[in-house]
Amino acid sequence: MMNYYKTILLLVGLALLFVIPPFLKPYYMFMVNYILIYIILAVGLNLVMGYTGQISLGNAAFFGIGAYGSALLSIKLGIPFLICIPLGGAISAFFGFLVAVPALRMSGLYLAMVTLGFGELVQLIFFQWEGLTRGPDGIVIPKPKFGSFEFSNDYRVYYLILITALFLLIIARNIIRSRTGRAFLSIRESETAAQSLGVNLRYYKIVAFVMSAFFAGIAGALYGAFVHYISPDIFGVFESISHLSMVIIGGIGTNLGPIVGAIFVIILLEVLKGLRGMQEIIYGIILVVFMIFMSKGIWGMIKERYIDSR
Repeated sequence: MMNYYKTILLLVGLALLFVIPPFLKPYYMFMVNYILIYIILAVGLNLVMGYTGQISLGNAAFFGIGAYGSALLSIKLGIPFLICIPLGGAISAFFGFLVAVPALRMSGLYLAMVTLGFGELVQLIFFQWEGLTRGPDGIVIPKPKFGSFEFSNDYRVYYLILITALFLLIIARNIIRSRTGRAFLSIRESETAAQSLGVNLRYYKIVAFVMSAFFAGIAGALYGAFVHYISPDIFGVFESISHLSMVIIGGIGTNLGPIVGAIFVIILLEVLKGLRGMQEIIYGIILVVFMIFMSKGIWGMIKERYIDSR
């Protein structure tokens, strides 16, 4: 009976997502699109952090690679926009593999420092390689088209972002429930025990890292199409910390945690936008409070108190 009600609620929620845009004002439509993009980022990062227990501080780099890669393929080579989205994810996944192979020989703080360094290097390349990325000036991205149909406003782009987000959420859920997901969990709980059970640690860590980079690349491609402009300063350290905090605040290692965390963090950052000079400080304090007093995050706490206790 409980599963029946869950199915009904899910169907009602999906129906609302598809019919609600005409009733939203432009500002709220913009925010919904923005949140959906960051849900993709948080869910992807949760695969590597929440389910394999590896710390990554370079997620903004893969976000940027996907954004720049898809934009340049579309602008310079004339590749259709809808093809550039998965290509942006594939390019990010490729770089994720290149980073993961040597980096995952390390763990903990050392892995965090390596991924942080990679993120800084990628942002520096975005700034310096002006012949390709136009440096600090950034790239203006034309409104994407599909045949004669133009994604001319936030309402039209919404359905593309929504369908992509739902598709990737299904992929993430299936990965978690598969043999690969069980391998991820065993690595998170104990690498020694996982290895004794025949789990190939290196292989599954790389798979998690590549999948996370792929999700970030897709999100980057959608972000570029959504805002029509990208520049290097968008993809810095603070951006990576924002992705990290979405996973932690929402509930690391849970299905719905990254979704809840992305919604919470984006709304929080929007509220703090007017506090120039104080935004990062207040944001940092809130993150520390969550890590100390709500280590399982918002959804983790709800799940523990009101769902698992029944």
